[in-house]
Amino acid sequence: MNEKHPKIFCGRLVLLLSVVAPLCAAFAQNAVEDAALREELRYIELLQQMRMPDIADEVIAETKKRFPEAGALLKVSETKGLLSQGRFDEVQKVIDAIPDKNGVEFWALTLAKADAYYAFGKYADADKLYLSFFKKIEKPAGALVTFYRDSAYKYVQMLLYLGKDREALAAFRNLFKVPLEEGVERQVRADMAELMLKLLPDEKKKEDRDKMMKETETNVDKLLWKQDVWFGKAIVMKAHLFLMRGDLKGAQELVENYMPQLKTIHDSLVEQDPDGSQGMLRMSPMPQCRYLLAVLLMDEAMAEAKKDKADEERIKDLLVGEKDAQTGKRKQNGAFNHFINVFIRFPESQWASEAGERSENLRKFIKARYNADLRTPVTEEQMRRVREMQFAGARLVFSQNQFKEATEKYMLVLNQFPETPESVPALGDLAISFIETADKDAEAALMAETVTAHLSERFSAHPKLMKDAGDQMRRIGERYGELRMEDKKRQTYALFFRDYPTHYAAGQLVMSFGEREFNAKNYAGAMTYYRQISEIYTNSTHYFDAINRMAQIYKEEGQATNEIQTLEFYVERLAARERPGHALVVGTFRLADAYREYGIRLIRGGGTNETVDAEQKAAEQKEGVNMLSKAVMGFNNVVKMLEENAAAYQQNDEEKQRNEQMRELAVFTKAVCLTQINQPEDKLPVLRKLAISGYEEYVKRFPKGKYAPKAQLQIGTLYTILQDTANAQAAFEKLSKIYPESDEAKNSVPMQAAALIEIGLRGEGVAKYRQMFAAGGTYTEGQFMAAARALEENKEYDMAIQAYDKVLSTAKDTGQIANARLGRARALVGVKKFTEAHKALDAFITDKELSKLQLVVDANLLLVEVASEEGKVEKDNNERTRLFNAAVDALKMVKKYRTQPEELADLDLKAGEILLRKLTAEKKLGLNEQAVETRGKAIVAFQGMIMAIDPGNAALANTLEKAYYNCLPLLLEHKKYKDAAEDCERYLSLFPDGRYKTDVQNWLNQARIGQ
Repeated sequence: MNEKHPKIFCGRLVLLLSVVAPLCAAFAQNAVEDAALREELRYIELLQQMRMPDIADEVIAETKKRFPEAGALLKVSETKGLLSQGRFDEVQKVIDAIPDKNGVEFWALTLAKADAYYAFGKYADADKLYLSFFKKIEKPAGALVTFYRDSAYKYVQMLLYLGKDREALAAFRNLFKVPLEEGVERQVRADMAELMLKLLPDEKKKEDRDKMMKETETNVDKLLWKQDVWFGKAIVMKAHLFLMRGDLKGAQELVENYMPQLKTIHDSLVEQDPDGSQGMLRMSPMPQCRYLLAVLLMDEAMAEAKKDKADEERIKDLLVGEKDAQTGKRKQNGAFNHFINVFIRFPESQWASEAGERSENLRKFIKARYNADLRTPVTEEQMRRVREMQFAGARLVFSQNQFKEATEKYMLVLNQFPETPESVPALGDLAISFIETADKDAEAALMAETVTAHLSERFSAHPKLMKDAGDQMRRIGERYGELRMEDKKRQTYALFFRDYPTHYAAGQLVMSFGEREFNAKNYAGAMTYYRQISEIYTNSTHYFDAINRMAQIYKEEGQATNEIQTLEFYVERLAARERPGHALVVGTFRLADAYREYGIRLIRGGGTNETVDAEQKAAEQKEGVNMLSKAVMGFNNVVKMLEENAAAYQQNDEEKQRNEQMRELAVFTKAVCLTQINQPEDKLPVLRKLAISGYEEYVKRFPKGKYAPKAQLQIGTLYTILQDTANAQAAFEKLSKIYPESDEAKNSVPMQAAALIEIGLRGEGVAKYRQMFAAGGTYTEGQFMAAARALEENKEYDMAIQAYDKVLSTAKDTGQIANARLGRARALVGVKKFTEAHKALDAFITDKELSKLQLVVDANLLLVEVASEEGKVEKDNNERTRLFNAAVDALKMVKKYRTQPEELADLDLKAGEILLRKLTAEKKLGLNEQAVETRGKAIVAFQGMIMAIDPGNAALANTLEKAYYNCLPLLLEHKKYKDAAEDCERYLSLFPDGRYKTDVQNWLNQARIGQ
C-alpha cells in the first residue's frame, strides 16, 4: 500500500497546479523579471515533482551561482525539495532559525510548508499555517503581496476540496486585498459568484440572503465588460439570479438577448478545440444557456398544465415553439427544441445527457396529453457521440490521476448511461479510482468491491459486451496486484472465473494462476485452479496440462492413489485423441512409475499407519505386488510404443532425444520392478530369473547406458540370492572388467547392500553392510559415509550409527567429522534415543572447533526437537522445565541465523510444537492447571501465525496450513467451539484440497455440535 503514496501525492499536486498554475504564472511575472531565472525555477520545481531531489539540489546550487540576487527564491526551492519528500521536521528547523518572523523569507517558507501539508493530505496542519498568515498579514505590502495572492488562492482551493464552502467564500474575499491582473480577477470573481449561487438557497435570513445576492450580482456584472468565457458564465449566473427572484420572463429574455454573443464565444472555442479533445468545448456557456432556457420554458409549461383551466395553446408554444403568424408553422423555439439542440449539437457539454432525457420526457408528455407524435431526430450515431463526449470528460480527469474527482464524474455519467459500450471501460476506471483512494477512505474500498461485483454480474451474460467486461475485470485485478493487494486481486479474479467461464482469456488465466501457485509450492492454491480447468475449461488448450499438474501435485504431497487415478484418467483421455503425440509416452511412463513407487511403499509397510493388523498388512503386501505388476506392464508399453512407431510420438529432435532416454529407463525400471516383487514366495525364483533377464536385456541393448553398471551389479546380486555362485561370480567379474571405473565396481559390497535393501531384502542388505564394516580398513571414510547416509535414508538407523562410528574412528577432516557427528545424532533421534542424542548435540555445540561451523545451527535446530521430546516424557518437574527451556534456547539461537520469511515462519511453527509437547507431558502427569495454561499459550502461538501470515503468500501456504492443523484440536479442547468452527471453515476455504481436509471436516462437525 505504501507504494501508492507518491502517486497520490503527485495526483494531488497535478490537481493543485492545474488550478493554481495560471494564477501563479501571472503573479510571478511581477516578482521575477528575468526569464532565464524563471526557467530555472520551473525546471527545479519539475525535478522535485518527478521525485529527483538530488538532481534538483545540483540545479539549485548552479542557479545560486548564476543568480546570487535570487537567494530568497532559491531558498524556497530548496525547502520545497525537502517538503516534497515529507521532511517537515527538517524544514521547521530552517524556519525556526530565521530571525525575522515577519519577513518575506519566514512567510515564504511557512507557506511552502502549508502547500506541502495540503499535497500530503495533512489538511488540518495546512489550515493552521494559512490562517496564521492571513491573521498576521491583514494588509500585505511589498514583496509579501505576491506570497499573499498565491497563498490566498491555494487556501481557497483547499477549502473547496474539503467541502468547506463558507470558509472558502471568506478566503475568496482575501484575494481582493491585493491587486489582481485582469484575467486572474475575472476568474476569481466568476468562481466566487458561482460559489455564492451554490450557498444562496441555504441562507435562512432574508437580510443575509439579500446581502449575498447583491454581492453575487456585483461580481457577475463586472464580468459582462468583456466577451470571453467568463462573460458566458456571467450570463448563466445572472439568469440564475433572475430565477431566484422568481422572474422567469426576465431570465428568458436575458438568455435570448445575449444568444448572439454566446454563439460568438462558442464558435471561438470550436476553432481552438474542434473535436473537444482538449476539454475547451466543455467551457462553452452556449449549451448551458440553451439548457437553462429550455428548463425555464418547460417549468412554465408544466405550471400552466397544472391549472384547472390550462391554456393549451400556451403550453404548446412553450414546449414546441410559437406559431409563425404568416406560415402557421411552429418556430422551433420551444423547450423540446432547445433540449434537442443541446443534446445533438453540444454532446461534449455536461448538460447533453440530461437534455436528451428531458426531451424524451416531453415527447411522452405531449403524446399522452395531445396524442401527437413528436419527431425526435436523434440517430444512433448522434447518441453514440453524446455518450462518448460525456464519458470523455470523466476519462480526462481519471487520466490525470484525479481519482476522487473522477469517481464523482463517472458516477454521474453512469447513472445516465448504465449499460452501453462506453459504460464498461468507465466502470473499470471507476473501480480503479475507488481503489486508488481506498487507503484513506474505507468507504472507497467498499465501493471498489461493489463496482467490481456490479461490472462482473451485469455484463457477464451480455452477448456484445461480455468480452470487454471480462477484460476490465482482469484490468481491475491486475491493478490490485500492482498495489500488492493480493487478497483483493484473488477476489476479483474469483469473480472473473465464476462469471466469465467462456471468456477468451479465462482458461489461459486460470492456468497462469495455477502455474504461479505451483512454482511457489502452494499446491493447495494451485490445485484449485487446475481443477477449474479440468471441470470447466475442458476445451481449453491447457486442459491436459492442468490434469498433468494435478498428478504432479498429488505426487509431491504423497497422495499416491490420487496420483494414480489422475494419471490413469490423463493417459486414457490422451490415448483417445487422434494425435496424442509425445505427451502419451510421458504420461504412460509416469503412470508406470507411480504404480512402482506406490507398490514399493505398500510392500515396505508405508501404505497406512504403523499399527495395522496382520490381515491389513497382508492386504497391503498383495496390493503392492499388484501395483508392481502394473508397473512392469506400463514400462513394457512404453518400450513397445517407441519401438513399433516412434515417429508418432515425436515431432522434433528434443522429443526424439527424450523418448530415447525414456525407452532406456523403461527397460531398466521394468527389471527393477520384477526385482522388487516379493510374493508369492513359491514364485520368487522365477521372478528373480525374469528380473535377471530384464537386466541382461538392458545391458545388451545399452552396453554403454547410464544404468549399465548398476544393471550388471543387480545381475550378480540376484544370482547371489539364488545361490548360483558361478553365475554370480561371472557377473561380478564382468562388472569389474567392463565397468572398472564405475562406483558399482569400486564399491560392490556397499552397492550390493543398498540394492538388496532397495528390493525389500532388508536382512540380506544388512548382512552385506556387516560384511563391509567387518572388513575395516578395506573401505574409505567416504564409502562409510555414503553407506551411513543410505542406511539413514532407508531408516536403518542402528546400522547407520555403526557406519557413522566407522567414519569417526578414522576421520581427520573437521568437516567430515562434523557431518558424521550430526548424522549420528539424527540416527539416534530415529531410534528415539533422545537422551543420548541430546548429549551428542551438546558436545557438538560446545566443541571449540565444531561450534565455528555453520552446521552448529543445524545442530541447534535438531536440539529443539530432541530436548522437547525428552521433556515430553520427563516426570521430574524441574528437569522437565530445564529440557523445554533448552529447546527454547536452541530455537532462539537458530532464529539469529534465519532471515527468510519462510524460515522464520517455520521456526514459529516449531515454537508452537514445543508447547504441544509440553502440553502432552503435563496431561500425562495430571498437571491439569498447567496443561490448560500451556494449551492457551499454544493457541495464542498458532493463532498469531494464522493472523500474521498472508494467505496469498504462496511460499508460506504449507506453514499456514500446518498452523491451522495444530491449532484446531486445541480450540476444541479449550471449548472455543465458535472460534474452532470459524477457523475450520476458513481452512476449508483456503485449502479446499488440503492435506488435512478430512480431519478438519471432522473437527468442524465437533465444533458445530459443541456450540
